[in-house]
Amino acid sequence: MNNNYTVIGQPDLRIDDDTWKQIANLEEAITDAFNAALFVADLSVKAYGETVSATIVLSDDARLEQLNSQWRSKPKPTNVLSFPAPQGERDENGNRYLGDMILAYGVVAGEALQQSKALETYLCHLVIHGALHLLGFDHMEDDEADKMENLEKAAMKELNLPDPYLPVSAKQENTET
Repeated sequence: MNNNYTVIGQPDLRIDDDTWKQIANLEEAITDAFNAALFVADLSVKAYGETVSATIVLSDDARLEQLNSQWRSKPKPTNVLSFPAPQGERDENGNRYLGDMILAYGVVAGEALQQSKALETYLCHLVIHGALHLLGFDHMEDDEADKMENLEKAAMKELNLPDPYLPVSAKQENTET
């Protein structure tokens, strides 16, 4: 992965479902994707004078189904949920804390397969998507969705990964990982 920008965020990675561990360079991929999202959203160290952090939990479908039902009244698993921290929140190191993100292995792996995308590439896209939510971006209105999608595309480009909104053939995808 490409890392041509200053690391400005340090996610605290927690793995609740060991199935995630099959992804090579898992922690590096997540950290790079998180930082690419911060970079394209123009969250710079100069703006805060510090690094920022978040918790990223790699879990399973059952946990995401429970959380999705509890917080969004949707009793089914989803790929990623983001829970922004209150403004001014700090982590144990005193860094600005953005919030929590949790991903479901089964949903993510199934969607990656359905879209003919490498699991690591799709995970990076979802970490970027979730990080943008932690930063306050949303996609409820068309103009918001366009802005968020453009940031996701830019972050993926920073990582030398394909546009997540273009259909990808399996042959193209396999040459990128």
